[in-house]
Amino acid sequence: MEAARAEAERVRLTGAAEARAIEAVGRAEAEKMRMKASAYKQYGDAAVMALVLEALPQVRGRRETLTLTKRDTRNTVPAIFIVASLL
Repeated sequence: MEAARAEAERVRLTGAAEARAIEAVGRAEAEKMRMKASAYKQYGDAAVMALVLEALPQVRGRRETLTLTKRDTRNTVPAIFIVASLL
């Protein structure tokens, strides 16, 4: 009986440790996203264009429809032209 309790405690502690590790990773990823969002907000249109250009190698050669939406369309047209020329 004591061995079963010890095993149950081991499983409980292992599960709790794994849950804390997953939570820590999630918090770190959320903080990373907050920091990126703050930086992109600070740089505005240049940051949006940087994101588009960063994603281009990943979408090159795909035959999917891409839609870029932005309130201010000054920089959207060149980005759409670049993406369309890669497909």
